Amino acid sequence: MGMIISMPRVDPAMEKGIILKIMKKVGDKVSKNETILKVMTEKATFEINSPYEGYVTKIFHNEGEELNVGEPILEISPTLEVKEEIQEVLATPAARRLAREYGIDLSKIKGSGPHGRITQEDVLQFLSQKGLEKKEESIPLSPIRRIIAERVEKSHKEIPQLTVHISVKVDKLLKHRAQRNFSFDSYFIFASSRVLKDFPLLNSEYKDGMINLKNDINIAFALAIENELYMPVVKNADKKSLEEIDKEHSTLIEKAKKGNLSLEDLQGYTFSITNLGAYEVIHFNPLIYPPNVAILGIGNIEYKIYSENDSLYIKPSIVLSLTFDHRVIDGMYAARFLKKIKDMIESGSFE
Repeated sequence: MGMIISMPRVDPAMEKGIILKIMKKVGDKVSKNETILKVMTEKATFEINSPYEGYVTKIFHNEGEELNVGEPILEISPTLEVKEEIQEVLATPAARRLAREYGIDLSKIKGSGPHGRITQEDVLQFLSQKGLEKKEESIPLSPIRRIIAERVEKSHKEIPQLTVHISVKVDKLLKHRAQRNFSFDSYFIFASSRVLKDFPLLNSEYKDGMINLKNDINIAFALAIENELYMPVVKNADKKSLEEIDKEHSTLIEKAKKGNLSLEDLQGYTFSITNLGAYEVIHFNPLIYPPNVAILGIGNIEYKIYSENDSLYIKPSIVLSLTFDHRVIDGMYAARFLKKIKDMIESGSFE
């Protein structure tokens, strides 16, 4: 019996993954530690190396298919005893769905993809030739959007979420930033990491009726690159200076742009932030990113009129939005947390 390579769990919260690429075909020789698969979670793409040496004797699933963690992908045997593949016709998942919808036999379609794989475009062309073209276009979700959709749906359905907002003056932050050229996110990673020490419930995980408080404060930040969402993690942020946080933040962004984020860069987050200020969003209700119990949203800078001692003055401000799991935290606790973040930012306490 051969050795099975299954969908790995590359993230503690991961339940499913998508096969992006299978580097070998049935009958190919495989060396130990050779890259054999590329899989995708909602946070990143990972290459999987073979722990075995031998030959690929069976492929259970095709590229593009979504599998539960632990489901078999391929079999490697010491000797070349080739078994029949589960799919006789090579076709993408989108092509198969379209073919099922119209009752088309895929074996009648010539594929234009790699190794003759039938694509959605091939099926659409076949339908057009037969006068059966679709009247409305259906666009399947990309692999990463499909996983994100499932995670967001799970968050919305299973977590009772509430969002509270607070306005924060950022004139001292902007002055400090002009001198040091730090990322806007870095200030809120810094501030959150300090304030979380006094609000441990916000740095926890809810599971099976228990609140598990985390020892470390690891803050993830949402990062969109070419329509894909990543959540790189600044580890032990509470033990790092603002300068160290900013340097790590910049390094993680560069790694993401080059596609070099490692599994370590994406694991262990205990609290999250997301910044839509660059898109002129004033305030919003971010969804919690499981297994966290809270996420902090950062809005766009606006100039507001304030009054003090019968005088009016204008200062730049933002709205911070904290979404929290109401099973773990109540509104007063969340409001106190936001107020302490506000006080820290407004006082310019960045050392």
